This record gives sequence, C-alpha cells and structure tokens, in this order.
Amino acid sequence: MDDDHDGGTAGSSRLYLVVAEGGASLAEIAGELDAFALAPTMLLVRTGESRSRLYHFVKRRVSPERLLVAGLDAVPKFKGFAAGALNWLRRTPAD
Repeated sequence: MDDDHDGGTAGSSRLYLVVAEGGASLAEIAGELDAFALAPTMLLVRTGESRSRLYHFVKRRVSPERLLVAGLDAVPKFKGFAAGALNWLRRTPAD
C-alpha cells in the first residue's frame, strides 16, 4: 500500500474484513496485501496500516460501488468460504 499517503502510521498488525461490490475484483489486489480472499467480494487483510489507508487503497484500486472496511477484534467464525482461510488466519495472528 505504498501509494497511499493520507497521514496514517504503520503500527501493530491488525485484522480487517473488506467487502467490495461492483468495480474490479478484490482478487486483483489480494497479492499486493497480506490478504486472503474469502469470496470474490470479500477479503481478510492483515496489516499494520490504518483502516483509513486500507480503505483508500481498496477504493482507488477497485473502484467499487459499495465498500466496507471493518477492523476485527478477534478471529471471526465462518463457514462456507474459500478453503484455507482458517490456516491463513492461524499462520501469523494479528497483534
């Protein structure tokens, strides 16, 4: 996310849920982030960047019609999403 300079500061790693509908696929930017695609419109992202920086990065790259970036305080419970999500979450937990 080096193209975003909105004043946010890097800190401890945090887990975010990103949901974007319309625009380009989130899969197109997943490789640029420490992210796991739960579904075509949904990513889990682990980053030390602020929620604002992540939001603006996704907004510029994907140009979605609808966008949600929410910080997660704990590992979410889920069922029926892409295989490997739980292993990705366990790999390196957010601080």
